Amino acid sequence: MIKAQRWQILAAGLLVESFCGVSYVFGTVSETYKTKFDLSQDQTSRIGALSNAAGYTGLHIGLIYDRYGPKPLFLGSTALSLAFFTTWALVQYFDKISAPATYLSVLYFLQGH
Repeated sequence: MIKAQRWQILAAGLLVESFCGVSYVFGTVSETYKTKFDLSQDQTSRIGALSNAAGYTGLHIGLIYDRYGPKPLFLGSTALSLAFFTTWALVQYFDKISAPATYLSVLYFLQGH
């Protein structure tokens, strides 16, 4: 029984570590956002800043934890996954959308863990 728990803890730790570099990736995709959605440097910087603010403070996840406890954080991980997928779909398939900086700011804020 203890051996199985060790492997589960290792798997969970590796999953968490796989997302730890997400805040550093923004610099590689910011040029794509600027050219694809015709964003200014200020708008692009705001998207990155919101992502970092959410990631470093954990404000939105902390509020969920304080209010409902640890079990509903599964919904937070689902929101994170949905935000990643939506960001990918937005960049991949939508060329003309109104207020792309607003959408990207909200999605990157949700991605901050």
